[in-house]
Amino acid sequence: MFRRHGRPSADEEGIVAVPDLLTVEEAARVLRIGRSAAYGMAARFLASDGRDGIPAIRVGRLLRVPRAGLEQLMGTPISDIPATNARASAAKPQPTTSTRRLHAVSDDPQLPLA
Repeated sequence: MFRRHGRPSADEEGIVAVPDLLTVEEAARVLRIGRSAAYGMAARFLASDGRDGIPAIRVGRLLRVPRAGLEQLMGTPISDIPATNARASAAKPQPTTSTRRLHAVSDDPQLPLA
């Protein structure tokens, strides 16, 4: 049976199974590399007929990374997909306010200066 939105299902203990096909972004998180680097390595795999890069297949216009190929590349099974980078998803820091006061300078004697 197909699941809507492609979300992996959780078992009774809440553990989410790793899907057979990962997105390139998910594969990047597993390998702990950047998204652009992962897309570049997947494109290199397709261009080199599988001799170099991250194992990838085309599904229509999409790129997917087979779990089995990624596990073979890593030499270990994938137990989970790390969450997205906390730094990227954190709120932007607020600008700091300076205690220094800026003094206006004017050549016009009619304008009041702060």
